[in-house]
Amino acid sequence: MILTYSFILMFNILLVQSATISEVRLTGGAGPWEGTVEVYTDGSWGTLCDYDFDLKDARVVCRMLGFGREIQFFPRAKFGQGVGKSLFSYLSCSGNEQNIGSCGYRKSTCSHSQDVGISCVRTNRLETTEAIRLIGGTGPYEGTVELNVNGQWGTICDTNFDKHDADVVCRMAGYTSAIQAFSNAHFGHGNGSSMLYNVHCSGHEDHLDSCGSSGWFSSTCTHDNDAGVACLDSDRKSISQGVQFVGGTGPHEGTVEINVNGEWGTICGSYFDMNDAEVICRMAGYSRALQAYSNAHFGPGNGSVILSTLKCSGNENIIDSCGSDGWYKTGTCAHSTDAGVVCLRIRLVGGAGPFEGRVELNINGQWGTICDNSFDLPDAEVICKMAGYSRVRLVGGFKQWEGRVELKVNGQWGTICGYSSGFDIDDAKVICRMAGLSTSG
Repeated sequence: MILTYSFILMFNILLVQSATISEVRLTGGAGPWEGTVEVYTDGSWGTLCDYDFDLKDARVVCRMLGFGREIQFFPRAKFGQGVGKSLFSYLSCSGNEQNIGSCGYRKSTCSHSQDVGISCVRTNRLETTEAIRLIGGTGPYEGTVELNVNGQWGTICDTNFDKHDADVVCRMAGYTSAIQAFSNAHFGHGNGSSMLYNVHCSGHEDHLDSCGSSGWFSSTCTHDNDAGVACLDSDRKSISQGVQFVGGTGPHEGTVEINVNGEWGTICGSYFDMNDAEVICRMAGYSRALQAYSNAHFGPGNGSVILSTLKCSGNENIIDSCGSDGWYKTGTCAHSTDAGVVCLRIRLVGGAGPFEGRVELNINGQWGTICDNSFDLPDAEVICKMAGYSRVRLVGGFKQWEGRVELKVNGQWGTICGYSSGFDIDDAKVICRMAGLSTSG
């Protein structure tokens, strides 16, 4: 008899029940989208206990209320104590139910001090964030991150906030990608509360709701830990939008300045070497580098020091493809350590056009020539590439030795104006030689 009674008692404790919840409401919040959860069943209102209540349970409540989705749940009567009795505890919703009466639960023995509250997205949107802005930067593309949730602005805690998270933030703000992620309120304190903590995005998401985190409104951070970002202020995929050299004897040499979002800045000379200089010269339209300098050899540059510890292999086309410590992560670098380069200049002199002539190189400010001893077609191929040309191609003919002439200059293919502009047999012979074809017969 005692054994039977114990079994029945245990069964009643573990029993998963169902009920008909005809109405639900939220009280004590800033609006109907948030507050203490109150449900109407069996002719009276009551509350839900916070035992084992989670976001899946909150999702079902928000769905019943007609809102897009849940944002967060709150234990211990955060929005104040509800009315009636504490009715149910240990809700076990999957999140897909249309009514919490379809979820498993137990009869509650809780007091109203354990009433659960929730916050829902106040519209039928699926995204929590209604707006995003960046404040405190030099333009709308950078600053402390502020998110608008249900009409209130708040910030993101910088704990574990990185470039992947910044990419998603920038995408939400309408930019292509992030240049850098910042911590410790780099752009100054934001407004409202710190509402999101421990964000961990892969970088491919379109919205922070798709990223992992410790939850909305769960942050204990202060505004000293506000996260910030700098976004790429265009639809370009490359961060560096221009390069120039200042302080040298000509445009081919000087302190390196990089343009990012319309602002010119320099590169820290620490660990700057010939591989890095090769990429810089290539970006500036030169064939290769002659020398790499540090310690502001050509004098200090302008703006901020925006890049440090560049780690190029020398084969990259832009420095975005090189490793580094990150944009704006320059530590103690100052303009006294600015990097500089000297790029190789080459010209073809005395020919019928800029594509042919005597080869002249500029080394340390002096022009000179190349001796023709053993100079052959492979050597000429290298010279042409250095001068910005590649082989000529003939397009649209019936055979490989005929067709429309196209030249590649500085990475772009183009054509040569025809007979009416003076193009004749002598010009054609040069083209044929450039294409590696015979002019005899």
